Amino acid sequence: MATSSGRSVGRPPYLHHTQDYEPGDEIVGGWPLDRLLRMNDRFVERLTHAIARGLERPQKTDGEVRQRREQSTQLCDEDRVCSCGKTFHPGRRNQVYCSRRCYNARRR
Repeated sequence: MATSSGRSVGRPPYLHHTQDYEPGDEIVGGWPLDRLLRMNDRFVERLTHAIARGLERPQKTDGEVRQRREQSTQLCDEDRVCSCGKTFHPGRRNQVYCSRRCYNARRR
């Protein structure tokens, strides 16, 4: 049952069971093996389709991420002066403030 705000009323979900379990009744999951295999096959099929369409890309390695970061900082090769007066080297092309602290101080 729920209230008008959508909050659940009553017992928490983990207290809904009334059946006591005995040793040997371990719950491994809620799905039978054939259902798990069907779900896995469907996932693999959809993922393969997404990769073929170019919707999924492999995750970048740390080296690639570092190289991309270095390239973006090279694009901003000139130093800038923050509104606080400090000279800084921007990590992005549109970076205006030298630090988060300076950004927050200027917004107030």
